[in-house]
Amino acid sequence: MSAHAQIQFHHNGSYMYILLGGYNQNGYRSIEITYDNPRPGMRAAGARIGSVLFHGVSTRDGRMVRGIAYIFKAGCAPAPYQVEGRYEKHTSRILLYGAYPVFGQGCRVVGYSTSGHNARLSFEQLELD
Repeated sequence: MSAHAQIQFHHNGSYMYILLGGYNQNGYRSIEITYDNPRPGMRAAGARIGSVLFHGVSTRDGRMVRGIAYIFKAGCAPAPYQVEGRYEKHTSRILLYGAYPVFGQGCRVVGYSTSGHNARLSFEQLELD
């Protein structure tokens, strides 16, 4: 993945763009994952084209990716949670893990969980034609 790149990935039935910034003096680069085409269930939960699902940093080799992911719930603001993971060059996949917010009644976050699909986010790079 090159500096200032925009690459399309697939995530749980949605198409995503991964925007990569340049490297800073510490060897980290900014990374942002946004929705390009949210699947119907995510649109119903409030995700739109351009909605941010993740923003953070990555090391030059991609062995470490960390930052803030967001969970969507209809009628609520996206709820942030910390995630960490890696870019797997051999599979062209980004994997992120973290304890995600659990909503109670309405938009109130009542706890965090490490089980369920929101605790493991997987993004597969689409093949170029």
